[in-house]
Amino acid sequence: MNHAPYTTTAEILANAHVNDSPEIMQIDHLDAATQLHILTARLQGYHPVSVRWPGGQFVLMLCEPGTNMPDPCKVVQAYLECLKTNADFPKGVSK
Repeated sequence: MNHAPYTTTAEILANAHVNDSPEIMQIDHLDAATQLHILTARLQGYHPVSVRWPGGQFVLMLCEPGTNMPDPCKVVQAYLECLKTNADFPKGVSK
């Protein structure tokens, strides 16, 4: 199913699926530098999560120490950046 881009902050946040499952995040498939960044952040108390939307956009984000949800403003910013990045690549072409 193809989803039209969400246009409001409320839509973006309401449709964001946050998950901290290792099977979903697949951190072990990331490059070594990114894995080190996540490990270092964890040691500082940050909590990594995957944020996904039904349209296929997804990001890994860090939650502030003591929380298990990323900052809502950063979630919206990440979604909008996903849309911009996807618009930069024609259908079927990846980075």
